[in-house]
Amino acid sequence: MQNCQLVEESFVSEFTPMIKNVAGHLQMRLPPHILFDDLVQSGMLGLLEAQQRYNKKIHSSFEVFAYKRIRGAMLDYIRKSDWASRNTRKYFREAAEARHRIESTKYASATEREIADEMGISLENYQKILRDASLAQIFNIEDCSSLEESKNYLQFTQTPADDDYKQRLKNDLIAAINQLKEKERLVIQLYYNEDMRLKDVGEVLGVSESRACQIHGSAILTLQAKLRKWID
Repeated sequence: MQNCQLVEESFVSEFTPMIKNVAGHLQMRLPPHILFDDLVQSGMLGLLEAQQRYNKKIHSSFEVFAYKRIRGAMLDYIRKSDWASRNTRKYFREAAEARHRIESTKYASATEREIADEMGISLENYQKILRDASLAQIFNIEDCSSLEESKNYLQFTQTPADDDYKQRLKNDLIAAINQLKEKERLVIQLYYNEDMRLKDVGEVLGVSESRACQIHGSAILTLQAKLRKWID
């Protein structure tokens, strides 16, 4: 019994650095009330689940399988924490709908002022919605082939296993990103691919952290509009 306990402790210790690394990368994008230790704890549960479900005949290396389950467990915890208020989600959906109405009529990108006017709110309030929504997004562009993680951002209702479906989704996403404004593309690149904090992204762009949040929120809004067919 003691030997089994030692093996279990050794197993957990081996993967603790991976769990803490994943938790650290995610926490950089989250509000302060999502605690590092809570992410680590959920990651530990993901590791134990990976240990129970791993099948070397159908899965790749255990390290890769464990990483996906650890990260997935943390994302599940974040979703269940409901850290984005209902009002934030409600206003962001309304902004997306307003943008879609404008662009369906004028066949051109909607400006922030036009969207604010369509919603019947001030430009300042609209930009606050973008800032709040910016903090409510977790989406790894580099890992967009993983629908289980991607649907947290775009709220996908379909979960097919076929590679063709995933590739079409990936192609549409890349095309949508390429159509973003230059600053929006740069924010997406730096924030998701380079794991930079929005404060640091703002410094690169020569703008405040608040403005970087707005640009990020605008980029997410644009992507949702362009990927409507994938979204519930």
